[in-house]
Amino acid sequence: MHRMAGHEPAYTPPTGIPPVILVLLAINIAVYAVRFAVPAGLYEGLIRFFAVVPGRVASTDPDNLLALGHELMTFVTHAFLHGDFGHVGFNCIWLLIFGTMMASRFRAETASGLIVFLSFYLTAAVFCGIVFVFVSLGENVLLIGASGALSALMAGGVRIGFKRFAHLGPLPAPPLPILDKRVIGVSLVYILLNLTLVTPLGGLVFMTDEPGSVAWEIHIAGFLFGLVTMPFFDRLAGNDARRELS
Repeated sequence: MHRMAGHEPAYTPPTGIPPVILVLLAINIAVYAVRFAVPAGLYEGLIRFFAVVPGRVASTDPDNLLALGHELMTFVTHAFLHGDFGHVGFNCIWLLIFGTMMASRFRAETASGLIVFLSFYLTAAVFCGIVFVFVSLGENVLLIGASGALSALMAGGVRIGFKRFAHLGPLPAPPLPILDKRVIGVSLVYILLNLTLVTPLGGLVFMTDEPGSVAWEIHIAGFLFGLVTMPFFDRLAGNDARRELS
């Protein structure tokens, strides 16, 4: 007897919006809609409870497991909170575009691909929460919004050339090298756009009256996280193994 090299059947990517993206969109919209169902004071309290607050994190007693668990929880929950309609609307569009791209790349219609996609997304959110705690050390400010995790999805899109499926025949193309000129070019533009938030141009670029309220450091942190870690999650999704079997 002898073993023959295995080959996966030709993969036909599903069309339409991946179910996991529809669920994440629904969660973001539903959480935002709570503001219209409860008193304003209660809603503000809920936002503060589920947001990352560096000052509160720094003052948490590590022996108080309940308080510690609450603070750890906020590193995920902050990514489902939004300040106003423009905030949640823009992030939903961002999620629709780049979330669809990466969910398709990781084959999130399968159980294993779904786990990889959510791991990538939520780990990016946690990383951004940690960065915020360090850059805002001890401050009584709130981090809310999915922008950091969405920046990671965008960076993942950069590594596959902004192609939804990025296939070589039935197989996913390998990620672009991090030093590829296209990757470097898009990365520099995104980082520079976010750095405008520390200048008078920031409000114009991001169409906001309060550019100082936009956590540009978190956008950049999430983007860099996605840029560096996307190939690791791509391997977890089995794309390397599929190419080797071809």
